[in-house]
Amino acid sequence: MYAPSDGDSPKFFEIATEAVNKGELSNQLIIGDFNTTMSIEKDQFKYLTDPHFKCREYLTGLEHSGQFLDVYRNKHPDRKSYTWRDRNSSKRGRIDIAMASPSLYNNIKSITHKAHPWLATDHSTIEIIIDFHKSVGGPGIFRCSPSLHTNRDYQVTIRTAIRVAIYDCLEGNEVIYEVERLIMKDITALKYEIKQLSKDPDKLLDLNNRKICLALHLSNQPTIKELIKRKMTIDDATLHEFILMKLIEVTLVFDKSLKKTLGRKIKNLKTN
Repeated sequence: MYAPSDGDSPKFFEIATEAVNKGELSNQLIIGDFNTTMSIEKDQFKYLTDPHFKCREYLTGLEHSGQFLDVYRNKHPDRKSYTWRDRNSSKRGRIDIAMASPSLYNNIKSITHKAHPWLATDHSTIEIIIDFHKSVGGPGIFRCSPSLHTNRDYQVTIRTAIRVAIYDCLEGNEVIYEVERLIMKDITALKYEIKQLSKDPDKLLDLNNRKICLALHLSNQPTIKELIKRKMTIDDATLHEFILMKLIEVTLVFDKSLKKTLGRKIKNLKTN
């Protein structure tokens, strides 16, 4: 595929991802000129600006959610290899990307970049070798709706899930931690009440009172970074695995609920 080079809207990638996800096959590949880099540090050379940070945020979000993997970067975590350069090679970037579904990635043996004379093309060719006969099947991963990570309610949900997971692993100061848990629950309840009160113009006073309460609670809530620095009953690696497990659980529940809500809205629109 060829992504637009002008502007910085992830809409093109959203449509492409949704089109690929409509298929029933698990082995999926999005490949082509993305016109954006996946990493400022590893994929850009002498860029004066960062023109496509929104697109990169969406693409890295696909990877963080486990839907698609950047094949080259996963095969070569620290190698710098650029697929585009200007005439004098003073500016370079890895903007030709191959993103594979986890099941297909398990079958990929190698990926390389093949450069060509600049007069022929300013891009390199991506060469991928896939071997379905020698691959080792993995346990697979969960899949959720594209762009779910941009949903604000989902962002709040996963932050809460991370906090809960961390509190479950903290050592000592049980009274203080229990108070902080109660504050966290109050924050969740207040956000829900504010959302409901915002729909009623006659509830402006109640709405403002809830917002004041929320601000006070948030000012007394430790950040996730502060929580992680506290003493744990488990090591860092186990904590990360535990948090990931919790995120998968809440994501599946949230995604299922979101799809049901969207389904009802579509049904109502058709009825009307």
